[in-house]
Amino acid sequence: MEKRNMQRVAALLISACLMAACSGKADPSATVAQIGQQQDKQSLVKQKAHTVTNKKSARKGAKEKIGNPDDRHHALGYKSFAKSLLGEIDQLLPDNRAAQEVASDFEIETRGGDIRIYPVSGSSSAHDKFGFYIYDPDKPDSMLVKVTLINDVHGLGDNVKTVALQPDGTATEANYDFQPGRSTQYDSIVAKGYSISVPAGYRVGFWVNSETFYQGGGEYYSDTKRNSDGKCHTALATASDGSRFFGIEDQSGGDYDCNDLLFYIDLTDNNLVRP
Repeated sequence: MEKRNMQRVAALLISACLMAACSGKADPSATVAQIGQQQDKQSLVKQKAHTVTNKKSARKGAKEKIGNPDDRHHALGYKSFAKSLLGEIDQLLPDNRAAQEVASDFEIETRGGDIRIYPVSGSSSAHDKFGFYIYDPDKPDSMLVKVTLINDVHGLGDNVKTVALQPDGTATEANYDFQPGRSTQYDSIVAKGYSISVPAGYRVGFWVNSETFYQGGGEYYSDTKRNSDGKCHTALATASDGSRFFGIEDQSGGDYDCNDLLFYIDLTDNNLVRP
């Protein structure tokens, strides 16, 4: 019995040494146990590398398809925005002055959570259309999928309302038609929003179309590279409480104040990126 055990140990030692020699890492002073531990570590490293590769492949291959893009959004209820909050944004994006300090093209890198936006203000006389677009950044040549959210920003009806508090404590509501020069004698704005749900791994941006109204109108995107005039038509502004807003300029050759349409945006767990 003892002789057989010694023969097994010797065989194991010879086998291990031969394997180590083939790998160019032979260590004559190493014991059988040490060589075995080294082999276990090498095997574990290979297993981990294989697992990581499989996970990456799974993530890449498991990207959910867009399907019907019109199914990728739904309406939200009212959300209230105080006049003081919107006043901060008005200071960052004033009328008739280029939004140089906060002008920025942007897109949203989706991570599976909803993107929520609310129209809260507008200063254009154009009957703009507005919507979002989707594309796969892993396929740069893939077709851009466009979705319309608003067919006419002056046709939102009671989706966006001003609220004015009266001396007796009652509140008076009125539809906010987004017309320029409208009185700002209100205490808050309440707006219905839109929830955009796009699978993880895609990019989402926004567009505005004023070509049916302006001679210099057209379709402009939150990605400057997509704009025919090569100009940035969007701006990002953050209030003191951390609330985020974005504005859009709806014509080329205008004032580029980027407040023709103003939206509150809640990214949830998605990520703002530069295109």
